[in-house]
Formats: sequence, structure tokens, C-alpha cells
Amino acid sequence: MSENPLGEELVEHLVECFPESELTHSTTLPAQPARYAEWPEWVLPELREALEEQGVAKLYAHQVAVAQAAWEGRDVVVSTGTSSGKSLGYRLPILSRLTQDPTACALYITPTKALGSDQLRTVLELTQSIAALHDVHPAPYDGDTPTEARAGIRDQARFIFSNPDMIHSSLLGAHQRWARVLRHLKFIVIDEAHAYRGVFGANVALVVRRLLRLCAHYGSRPVVIAASATMRDPARH
Repeated sequence: MSENPLGEELVEHLVECFPESELTHSTTLPAQPARYAEWPEWVLPELREALEEQGVAKLYAHQVAVAQAAWEGRDVVVSTGTSSGKSLGYRLPILSRLTQDPTACALYITPTKALGSDQLRTVLELTQSIAALHDVHPAPYDGDTPTEARAGIRDQARFIFSNPDMIHSSLLGAHQRWARVLRHLKFIVIDEAHAYRGVFGANVALVVRRLLRLCAHYGSRPVVIAASATMRDPARH
């Protein structure tokens, strides 16, 4: 087993692979002890039990902070390291609210299909194993969604996984068909938020503004939850 930390091994490998390139800076951040917080009392008991069976015995402080802010109806941005459990921070309030309110809906937006598929798979596992979540019907709605399945998703799904292009062309372009979702939309998750910069970011910002305007038109005010592992200035972004 190598005595070098993984980060140093990766740097050495990159230097060997790209000898013509110049490494301008390399540093090792010291490890920090994890900070935990108590489970919020409003979390669906069956959801907490399922997560504990998966090994989530404690929640990190940032997970609870995100979950509590979203549950209280406050827009929130979480920017923590890769694989630090950001997703659980927004799944807790969303799945608990969808159980509490049988008409409530949520929308997850991601720039990459692979990430959306991973998130959907995890949510499907939870909703299929918890009886109280059986009527959530999580579903993808993107360019690969079969035409014959789209009407059913619009009519039944309460947790929809999509991308900015599909939000623009389908949900906003034919919002009358999405009246049920827009009227009852409680949460909008914008994952990998750092990807929305430059011209692409400006276009997505306009899409989100139009989405929120239509939500207001149908009488809803969803909480917006943004997440990123590499955002330098999350509040400003």
C-alpha cells in the first residue's frame, strides 16, 4: 500500500502523463473532523429508518442546515465538497413534504443525464421501499423519454427529473399540459449549479425566471435549492 496520499499520487500521475504542461500550484488541505447535527423532528420516520439501515446513522451539519432551510420555505444554496452528502440535504424535506401533502410536486434539474439518472435511481429505491412514498412516482422527463410515456408522467409523477433544455421546450412551451405540476410545485432543485455560467448560464437563468413566473401564475411558490461541489461564490452565483 502506498504511503503517499491519493491526491499526491494523482498529481504525480498527471505530471507523468503531461510532461510538457506546467504545474503551477499544488497543496494538501488538512483533514477536518466531521460536524454532525440531530435529525430534524419533521423527517418522515420511515425515511429515517430506511436511511439508517443504509448506514446513515448521523446527519452532517450542512445536511441539516440545508434540509431545515428548505423545509421552512427558504431558498438555499449548498456548496460543499464532492461526495459530502448534499443530495440527502434536499431529499429529506422533499420526500417528507411529498408524504405530508399528497398533491405536492418537486422538480430536479441537472445539466447531465448521468447525474440525473443516479439521483433518480436513489429516489426510486427509497420510494419503492417505503409504503408512504409509493404514490410519488419519480420519473425522468428528457429527450430520451418515450413519447407514449410523457402524458402519464405529466399526469401522475410528483418528483420529475429533467434538464434545462426540456424545461424550456416542453414544460414552459406547453405549460397548460403541466398545470397540475406547476400548481402544486413545492421544490425546484438545481444541481451542479456551477455549470450554469457564461451564455449557457444566462439562458438557464432566463428559463428559471420563466418557470418561477409560471408557478406564480398557477398559484405556487416553490423553494429553490441549488447545489454545487465547486462553486467559489455560491451566494452571488
